[in-house]
Amino acid sequence: MTCIRCQHQTCKRFGYFGKRRIQRWRCTACKSTFCEPHARLTRDTMLSQPDTASRAIQCLLEGCSIRSTERLTGLNRNTIMRLLVVAGERCETLLENTESAFASVMRNAMRCGATSA
Repeated sequence: MTCIRCQHQTCKRFGYFGKRRIQRWRCTACKSTFCEPHARLTRDTMLSQPDTASRAIQCLLEGCSIRSTERLTGLNRNTIMRLLVVAGERCETLLENTESAFASVMRNAMRCGATSA
């Protein structure tokens, strides 16, 4: 492993951190610590299974509360709330696309009806 700060080649393992047990390293020259390159998780990244996520959305659509959905699916409350936000954003995009497509079809139909009359 190469040190990020001083580019020295000799580094020692220096433990793990995080839920995913990412390896930490320590440079023997400058004594700085760093981790091996990994994909960072963002707030938008969800690690839940798609089946579980769809089951949670179905429970919420049927009128279950967030806590009961949490018990039924095994997902955390915060994950369920983020699923709701993502589902809402996607529904909004779908509605906008559908409305614009419907409006263009109606304009074309009105043009055709006006020319044939």
